[in-house]
Amino acid sequence: MKKLSILLLAAVMLFTCFALAACGGDEDTSSSATDTSSASSDDGKSNSTSVSEPSSETEETSEPEETSEPDASEPETSEPETSEPDDDPVVNADPSPFWITHYNDPAPEAAGIILTGTDTVGEWSDHYAFKPIEGVENGYELVAFSYGTIADGDDTYNGHGEKLEMPEGGFVYATSIGNNWKTDEGQADGIDYVNDACNAQISRCRTWKVGDQFIIEGMDLDGQTIPKSSADDIMWYEDGYVCTATITPIV
Repeated sequence: MKKLSILLLAAVMLFTCFALAACGGDEDTSSSATDTSSASSDDGKSNSTSVSEPSSETEETSEPEETSEPDASEPETSEPETSEPDDDPVVNADPSPFWITHYNDPAPEAAGIILTGTDTVGEWSDHYAFKPIEGVENGYELVAFSYGTIADGDDTYNGHGEKLEMPEGGFVYATSIGNNWKTDEGQADGIDYVNDACNAQISRCRTWKVGDQFIIEGMDLDGQTIPKSSADDIMWYEDGYVCTATITPIV
C-alpha cells in the first residue's frame, strides 16, 4: 500500500513536469510568432516608405531678353575730330637781311652770290650749300659749308674755301670780305669794296650750322632778279645800295 502511494505521487509529479514543459513551449512559439510579426510589420513599414523619384520633366531655361537696338532716329555720338598737323614751319625769329647782289657771277668782291649751276667761286670766299625743304614754301636747309678765311688767334689764313656740290633744286651761296684797293693797295683809281652790309652778312653766316633751316624771301632762282630797292646806277659797294632779301631761321 505504501509502495502504491509512492508510485502515484511520482506519476503526479511527472505529469506536472510534462504539463509545465508544454506551457513553456507554447510561450516560446507565441513569442517567436510575435517577433516574426513585428519584423514583418517593420519590413512592411520600410517597404511602404516611398522614395521620391526626380521629376522627369526638366525646367525650361529662360532665354535672356533681347537687347534693344538703338533707335536709328537717335543721333550718333560724334567722334572728336583730330586736327591735321600744320605743315607750315614754326617761325618765331625776326628776319635778317640776306645780302644778295649777283647770280652765277663768281668774280665780285664783297658780294652776295647765288649759284644755281656749278660752284665756281674762288677759295677766298665762304661757301654755303642749301637744299629745298619739301612742302615748305621758300624753305631751305643748310647741308654743307666751307670757310674761305680761318682765324687762328691773331692770325687769319685765307684761301681755304672749297667748292661745294650743288644740291638738287637748291643753290650755293658765297660771300667774301672786300678789299680797299685805293688805300690798302695804293691804287689811285682803286675801288673800296669794304661795306658794312657785307661784313654783317659774313658774321651772320658764321653762326649757321649744318641742318639749320630758313625761310628766304626775295631770292629769285628762276628769273634771277636782284632784290634791291636802290637805283640801278648805285653799285653794291656804294653807299645807298639797299638789298631787300631776307632770311629767317625756322625754329
